[in-house]
Amino acid sequence: MHYKTTSNYDRNVCATRERKKKKFEKETQKERRCNEDLTKRLVSRV
Repeated sequence: MHYKTTSNYDRNVCATRERKKKKFEKETQKERRCNEDLTKRLVSRV
């Protein structure tokens, strides 16, 4: 019983970590896209 709860907890922790990582990757992609747009604007302005 104790082992089951531990493994379940570990699984939840891992799942949360993965979700956070995916969210972080999405955010960085958004930022990168935004930065690319900004550079394009700067280049087109010049």
